[in-house]
Amino acid sequence: MGSARKEISEADKLLVEEYLSNGFDRTAAVLATNKKVTTRGSAREMCYRVFKKAEVKKYIDDRLAETVLSTNQVLAGISELAETAELQRDRLKGYELLGKHLKLFVDRTELTGADGKPLESTSTIIIQGVKSDDRKQRTDNNSNS
Repeated sequence: MGSARKEISEADKLLVEEYLSNGFDRTAAVLATNKKVTTRGSAREMCYRVFKKAEVKKYIDDRLAETVLSTNQVLAGISELAETAELQRDRLKGYELLGKHLKLFVDRTELTGADGKPLESTSTIIIQGVKSDDRKQRTDNNSNS
């Protein structure tokens, strides 16, 4: 004999709907839907209890599956727009989006030095506590040795 799947309560359903509509902020969803919960700490505790329930997880999965378009659906819509739009700019936009998806148009930045030559790397060493005249003198002394 199989166990009957427990249905989600109306309170939990209301909480999940708020969670899905507010950008997936669980704590804010609890605070918005349950007037007895007044602190973020108690809201987090309630989140833990509610969102670990199997029926709540399934409800969230089902709702997301209903509302989220698949990649293929989006591409099919863009393709249809590109083929059937009356305005040329709408067709071009459709083709542009498809081209970006297919990586036909890749934005690249090329870094070169003067006259297209490779960039030169330079390093500067700063010695603290030594005056620039002292450094020059030490360098001159080392080269004379």
